[in-house]
Amino acid sequence: MDSYELDFSRLKDFSKEFSGGSVLLRMLSGIGFRYYWTTHQLKHKDLQFKYHQVSWTVEDILVHIFHLVCSVQCVLEEKVFDKSQMIAPKEFEELRKKTLERIRFSCLEISKKSDSEIQNLKVRVVVNQKVRCYSMYHLINGHLSDALHHLGQIAILRRMSGNPMDSGVNYFLGTKV
Repeated sequence: MDSYELDFSRLKDFSKEFSGGSVLLRMLSGIGFRYYWTTHQLKHKDLQFKYHQVSWTVEDILVHIFHLVCSVQCVLEEKVFDKSQMIAPKEFEELRKKTLERIRFSCLEISKKSDSEIQNLKVRVVVNQKVRCYSMYHLINGHLSDALHHLGQIAILRRMSGNPMDSGVNYFLGTKV
């Protein structure tokens, strides 16, 4: 794959090659694009908003997404992900910046790897104080899909709190008008 330059305010043109690596890269780039716009111009009241007293706040969801992104980075660095060792930044702007940086790092790492290298990666996570090992399919149906799910939640919660997302963002094309 070619080297990958990122600006998450838009999606880069897609790869002409359709492979496991290019699909994984596009999926993670899409998460970066959605994260960028979903978190763009969030206000303090949005971060504290939750639709029910026992639900997560938007800020709680953003911390969860940070951990999901950290787990992706650990896979690409061939490290074990231990959530207890990943401390999310407390301030929103720093959390947003660090999450986008980790997505950018992961995209760059994917772009450097061949499909066979990606295929041989393992998702290694600490569960109940034991390291569990899973295939890359689990990264797709687990962490990446979960991140997309939670970004959708934030979009809805923003609307409910009175700060809807910019209507000029086109998720299909990966652009903003």
